[in-house]
Amino acid sequence: MAVIRGLVGALVSAAVAVVPVRAAPPPPASGAQWPGRPEAVRAVGRLFVHFPRLPAGQTAACSATVVDAASRDLISTAAHCLYRSEYGGAADWAEFVPGYRHGARPYGTYRLRRAFTDRAWRRREDADHDVAFAALARDPVTGRHVQDVVGAFPVAFGAVDGPVTALGFPAAPPYDGETLRYCAHRAAADPAAGRGATLPHCGFTEGASGGPWIRGLDTATGGGVQVGVDADGWTDGRGPGPAAVYSSVFGAEARALYERARRA
Repeated sequence: MAVIRGLVGALVSAAVAVVPVRAAPPPPASGAQWPGRPEAVRAVGRLFVHFPRLPAGQTAACSATVVDAASRDLISTAAHCLYRSEYGGAADWAEFVPGYRHGARPYGTYRLRRAFTDRAWRRREDADHDVAFAALARDPVTGRHVQDVVGAFPVAFGAVDGPVTALGFPAAPPYDGETLRYCAHRAAADPAAGRGATLPHCGFTEGASGGPWIRGLDTATGGGVQVGVDADGWTDGRGPGPAAVYSSVFGAEARALYERARRA
């Protein structure tokens, strides 16, 4: 499936031919249920992970996104979703479920084949490097690449400044991780938060980590470009979730990581 970038055309009559359809960005929100077509964001899903120091049968859950790659098997997520020193280091098992909703796996299940995390994250778990990419195996039932099934978002590198939509599956109260949620506000660089950017008024909780920040997201077509990932959050003390979420910058280190991963 090709990635849709920007406006699409609609045939209004045989005589008039094609006219552009206005892009439909999601309305401002803080943790609301996704309001658009589920198919538009089916490249976003849940990532279930096991680490060496977790008991057998117990898994952690994050969010992840299919990103455009030559291999057609690549996802982006947060580095702490795939490498945690307190849990024994690198994940020893993970599977990605695109388009997840209430336990349903409409587009298949894809096992982790190889994870790519920055050395700075593995050495000191530096929040400025809390981004990762992961190469997936093909679906064991259909044999298809995940990008061929659900499409992918292109990735842009550089500073994040302006309107973005953050997507994810927050699982700690008041959420349950079973439906895709979103925040749509204006992101900006925050020197106090490191080299990344913050998105204010976002009540995401644990489980949303690794979900994408999308610039120019269209609720109808799924058009847009990924510019960050949910990595952390801060609370203002007035609610159960953070008052803002943070994304590591997609800078030179993230670009180098992506270039390695997209050919794996």
